[in-house]
Amino acid sequence: MDEKAEEKKEDQSKEGAVRDLGDPKNLFDLIYNAKNIEETKPDITRHLQGLIDNSPLREKYSFLFLWDDADQINRYTANQIYAALSGKKGNEKQDILLILYSLGGLIEPAYLISKCCQEYTKDKFIIAVPGQAKSAATLLAMGADEIHMGLMSELGPIDPQIGRYPALGLGEAVRYLASLCKTYPESSEMFAKYLSLSLDLRYLGYLERVAQSAVQYAQRLLKNKQLPTGQTAGMIAERLVYGYKDHNFVIDREEAEFLLGKSFVKGDSAEYHFADSVHKFLGRASLAFRVFKKTDFKIIGDLDSGIGLVTRKEP
Repeated sequence: MDEKAEEKKEDQSKEGAVRDLGDPKNLFDLIYNAKNIEETKPDITRHLQGLIDNSPLREKYSFLFLWDDADQINRYTANQIYAALSGKKGNEKQDILLILYSLGGLIEPAYLISKCCQEYTKDKFIIAVPGQAKSAATLLAMGADEIHMGLMSELGPIDPQIGRYPALGLGEAVRYLASLCKTYPESSEMFAKYLSLSLDLRYLGYLERVAQSAVQYAQRLLKNKQLPTGQTAGMIAERLVYGYKDHNFVIDREEAEFLLGKSFVKGDSAEYHFADSVHKFLGRASLAFRVFKKTDFKIIGDLDSGIGLVTRKEP
């Protein structure tokens, strides 16, 4: 065999080898060198499947992902989760483990996702939060039987979005401007003009109604759960919607345990550590896609159809 043939054989052998994407260099090389971003999906799927296969949880759960650090929870998100659940082969149900990483979004799809997971699980619907699960993602988590968290896990106030603005923050801003007008009456005309130019006034009548809807959805999801003594579903729902002043307020594991109880919120579990290992890998993949390909990366649903790659438009 001549030298060129030997080199060709060696190159083919390298191409056929399964890359260890747990090594960040291999992951970055895969994404950087991809001529078509779609061709990265099989390798990423294979690595994630390997994480599942090597986990002691592999026989216990059906694994779902709602990992999206770019977009809001919306109707597409709910449809993806429903398609993954309803498309499972065979009639035998398993408990569901949903790895949840999201900055929030619309409350209605979040509620529907939670209800779908309740319907399709065998006995328990489990959520693991390796990072942020804010606002509408927190609402979604209220429908789980257990929420598994770590030191870097965050839930947040359920602050519904109007457009891309937090509804309660918008209401607070309007009330603050009204108080300034009361203190400085001569400025009333200026503030009124500012509001008319910068805010769609149709939103104002919607503020309280959407907040009350969030309370009702949270109360429904919390119904019949074992909560700490003295706490009711209604009290917790009200606190999650109205009890925190900042949309980004961190409800960490300790706060969540106090609010929801240790039978609901679990720490330092196999479920959390598995989700954390997945989260670290997906975080590196997301960074590489953004830097090298100007593409947002997400996985919503299962490994068969959940990986999404969306090229971002240049400003």
